[in-house]
Amino acid sequence: MTKAEHARIVAWRLRILKHAEIEPRYVAQTCRYFGISRTAFYRWKRRFDEFGEAGLADRPRTPHGTDKLSITSDRIPADYRPTKPLLFPKT
Repeated sequence: MTKAEHARIVAWRLRILKHAEIEPRYVAQTCRYFGISRTAFYRWKRRFDEFGEAGLADRPRTPHGTDKLSITSDRIPADYRPTKPLLFPKT
């Protein structure tokens, strides 16, 4: 995603929040007008209240710490270790 697309998304979400700020009782109408779910609206609102405009940016979809996972055989209990030899023997 380019910086221009990123800025456009943040501006669009900010516009939605400002629109809902005018009449806070009509969040459902605002969501219908912009074609978003109320769940998405309240998620963006919560992030905006907590982080400001930076909270309106897209977040990565990958889970945190996936590259740090490594399982070694010494950490695996003996019950779970394979009892049969591997298909390809070590040479």
